[in-house]
Amino acid sequence: MSNCRFSVFILCAASLLLTPFTVSAADKNAPEAARLVKVLNSDADTYDKAMACRRLAAIGDASSATAIAKYLGDEKLATYARSALENIPGPAADKALRDALKTVKGNLLVGVINSIAKRKDKQAVGDLTPLLSDKDTNVAIAAAHALGEIGTPEAAKSLQAALGKGDAKLQQEVGFACLMCAKSLAEAKDNTGALALTTAVRKANLPENIKLAATQRAIVLQGKAGLGLLAEQLKSDNLQQFRAGLQAAQKLGKLSTSTLVDAFPKLSEEHKALLVAVLGTLHDSSALPTVVKATSGDSQELKLQAVFAIGELAPSANDEQKTQALNQLLALVKQQDADIAGAAESVIVKLNSSQPSAEIEKQIDSSIRKLLESETRESQLAGIKL
Repeated sequence: MSNCRFSVFILCAASLLLTPFTVSAADKNAPEAARLVKVLNSDADTYDKAMACRRLAAIGDASSATAIAKYLGDEKLATYARSALENIPGPAADKALRDALKTVKGNLLVGVINSIAKRKDKQAVGDLTPLLSDKDTNVAIAAAHALGEIGTPEAAKSLQAALGKGDAKLQQEVGFACLMCAKSLAEAKDNTGALALTTAVRKANLPENIKLAATQRAIVLQGKAGLGLLAEQLKSDNLQQFRAGLQAAQKLGKLSTSTLVDAFPKLSEEHKALLVAVLGTLHDSSALPTVVKATSGDSQELKLQAVFAIGELAPSANDEQKTQALNQLLALVKQQDADIAGAAESVIVKLNSSQPSAEIEKQIDSSIRKLLESETRESQLAGIKL
């Protein structure tokens, strides 16, 4: 071999050594996957085929889908087959499951539908829609849930058309699926579609809990435009309806503060306590005057919730608002009700440790000194605790 040819040989050999040689996971598993497919296509016993499906759930690919799909109608192997197809990436597994919708029946069909739901196969909407009116209620319910999981505008259209049809159980599940779908639409920034679907649920003849959930979602989806609907819920004597309104208010955040404050005066003591607790979670200091006023309520629960809410709102309030809150808290410290007095003491300590202005800190120190100098033992003890 000449020196020139030998040099070229050395360079080529070196390049092979230096070039990284990688094998993808799919290529690495291909021989094993092919062997398992042969097992599925053979007359192997049920156990071996089940184990083949289980392993293909981890390493299978498009080439495995057809062999696995043959067992979607097998009572003993259907669960293993569905599990494998649920985990195999790519459209081949989706198609295998969609094709099975036309061949399997009963509980096996329900299982296939559930697998499609897990994969959120958007192309399955057209195949699932006719199943909403299937004579087998379980199949119809599974189809509704799957469409709710898929959550596309097309799925929403099918679900809305199914509202009010079928027996009571199916209607309830379709309503629930509509809410699932509306949530997905909202997450995809399709608020218009989500609102249309929740509005349809609100108007349908459905159980109260589903309609309340739809109302709550409608309020949140509309934002500022939903405050009127929120106000309606807060006027209700129905506790569940009132709570649904409060939950919507929490999701709206500070945007709902003025609506809650406006509703407060006309409420029962029980509803006032619930509303004040929500005001505390909004951390909007503009609600502090209402919360301070609530400490003069008739029920212990309202007073306690108001004190706790002051603890959440006062740290971010201005000095004038803090002074009003502090004066009321000091008055509560002197009360004989140990729970209320203890709660007020805790909030004063919290205010004192929240880096208040020099003026507020001076007021707190002065108030504590007055308590210590008081002639009553209760006030002296309160001063010591502070």
